[in-house]
Amino acid sequence: MALKQIFSKVDKILHWPISKNTTDIRSFLGLVHYISTFLPNLTEHTCVLTPLTMKDAQKKFPEWTIAHQNAFNLIKHLVISRECLTTIDHTGENKIFVTCNVSDWHTGGILSFGPTWETAHPVAFDSTQLNSTERNYPVHEKELLSIIRALKMWHADLLGSPIYVYTDH
Repeated sequence: MALKQIFSKVDKILHWPISKNTTDIRSFLGLVHYISTFLPNLTEHTCVLTPLTMKDAQKKFPEWTIAHQNAFNLIKHLVISRECLTTIDHTGENKIFVTCNVSDWHTGGILSFGPTWETAHPVAFDSTQLNSTERNYPVHEKELLSIIRALKMWHADLLGSPIYVYTDH
């Protein structure tokens, strides 16, 4: 992804008007997901807006609530306030860490590198909503799902390198 493209997308997100219909919300969320690799905990905010993309909302678009506006603003803020991301430095004593977690509604992961997990620099973030079937998984299977998603997402960065996977289960 070229840096010029990213800045163009960020600028569009920051100037996006309040959505008035399902198509606008889908377009906004599509644009946000284009740069989602760089945005931590994105799903916590998009899960409020995602129901507005469903068939029921398309038939009769619901009233724009304070919760919708807060999520909309937080996504915009997240786009410009994210931690400085970098690429993996394979030199020295750096190690690669994949940190995963899951909630009742989404999985999340962070790819980072550094001499220790506590001092690691973030490289990328991933956050994905669980579908209705996945929400019924037991917690240990949800945790494993978050690890599998992270490893698939960053497989190109992880191939041939020893990695450390952290999770709370």
